[in-house]
Amino acid sequence: MQPSGNLVADTICRTAEIGLTITGAADAGNITIIDATPVTVNNLCPDCGQSGKLRDHTPRRLVDLPVVGFPTRLHVRVPRFTCSNLSCARKIFQASLNCADDGAKITHRVTR
Repeated sequence: MQPSGNLVADTICRTAEIGLTITGAADAGNITIIDATPVTVNNLCPDCGQSGKLRDHTPRRLVDLPVVGFPTRLHVRVPRFTCSNLSCARKIFQASLNCADDGAKITHRVTR
């Protein structure tokens, strides 16, 4: 997947360095909300290694470093896949993000 967002906004908000591209943004008063999608997606099943078929997308909300002094929340549209291996126990899996561990609520750069 090629970046489809605004390169200037991605650079200013530094989403490009964490593997995301901005698709939208909102000023929610005391926080900045950035809608984003992953630049690259791995569609391999974590259990069997077979490639999956795109099923849908799910929202993932992450806390990130402040932008221009305001706390930032990333709303990432993460793809979900169905495993194409009929003998695999895992039927549905979600793409992992480079910027945060699976299940984490904050980005790696916040924890550094």
